[in-house]
Amino acid sequence: MNSNTAFVRAFRESAPYINAYKQETFVILLSAEALASQHIHAIVHDIALLESLGIQLILCLESLNQDNNLSAVIDNDALTAIKSQSGQNRTLLEALFSSALPNTPMQGANIQVISGNFITAKPLGIINGIDHCYAGAVRRVNAANIKSLLTQQQIVLLPDLGYSSTGECFHVPFGDVGIAAAAALGASKLIIYTNETLLKVLPNAMTLEEAKKVSAQQASLPLDMAISACEQGIRRVQLINHEEDGALLTELFTRDGSGSLISQAPFEFIQPATIDDVIGIMNLLTPLEQEGVLVKRDPELLEQEIHHFRVMKRDTSIIALAALYPFDDNTAELACVVTHPEYRGKHRAKAILAYIETQAKQADIHTLFVLTTQSAHFFIDNGFVESQISELPQEKKSLYNYQRKSKVFKKSL
Repeated sequence: MNSNTAFVRAFRESAPYINAYKQETFVILLSAEALASQHIHAIVHDIALLESLGIQLILCLESLNQDNNLSAVIDNDALTAIKSQSGQNRTLLEALFSSALPNTPMQGANIQVISGNFITAKPLGIINGIDHCYAGAVRRVNAANIKSLLTQQQIVLLPDLGYSSTGECFHVPFGDVGIAAAAALGASKLIIYTNETLLKVLPNAMTLEEAKKVSAQQASLPLDMAISACEQGIRRVQLINHEEDGALLTELFTRDGSGSLISQAPFEFIQPATIDDVIGIMNLLTPLEQEGVLVKRDPELLEQEIHHFRVMKRDTSIIALAALYPFDDNTAELACVVTHPEYRGKHRAKAILAYIETQAKQADIHTLFVLTTQSAHFFIDNGFVESQISELPQEKKSLYNYQRKSKVFKKSL
């Protein structure tokens, strides 16, 4: 595959995501470590690209991380240091987003960033006899004003500071600010920049419950923030590596991403196919039909038979499928067991077969049979035994294509 072919393929793969994300709201958490990283210029370039695609963006900025020995108690000196660093962060990002040099990713960009008193805070007060001074929590997010700015394609910056009705300033953890803003604005994604060390031990995708189990064994502030966000209604939280060039784009615009996704619902799931899945099913079937592995199905026939198909999806893409055709004698044909070439060898075909078998049992089907020319060993490994053409249901027997010489296997349920 030459570089042009690879580019075209990648660009086409990104198209569904580009369409889906338009006018959606993303909240991005930039840790102090990410802001101080040598990659911050590239990170800003990638964020600017999101803005150019019509995505509404809120950036939450951490002033000081744990390396600065920032304790839960925020005295006057600590608050002064936070204010100073917060101002530097804002100046840094305003300068980077203002760049428009020729022959750079920012050429032609005209990006406006704005910050303000969008977070109303309350003091933590005295806890267990300890006065936390200027440590605060989110009381309210001014969602209406933020939304107004987002619809004008302005990027909103939220520092880890909040203001009370009495005119005081409090430090609020940037994760709390980001989660509260994402919940108030109905953001479709919360994106957290973290480091490679954490991502090396995290799976590519987890449900909320799976993430909780990992967190119990691998304590991590970014992971805990992701869990908290999901618990508060954010559908998807993505952890990405600030040390990896282009991690934001790879995570958002490729099927497998580059970081770790925590979601309320499974990222990969099996469900009955719908009419909207016809094109995705055809994309998987066509190469095998052209090779003669499968019998060709016209799109019209596929639309008529769509209720027979079950599809495994990874995000919105179909990566495996199978079909179940029942007959009147409590038997059913298993057909079109196909896995996308990039996802073979990881038991997905076995998973969709198990799903089909469960549904068949629920429909009072006692026997599955399958006709295959090349996958005999897969079916034998999964409990099928070789059978005879004469044992097929009469309707199927009359349609048997002797030129294909398909072998018949069956399995009792």
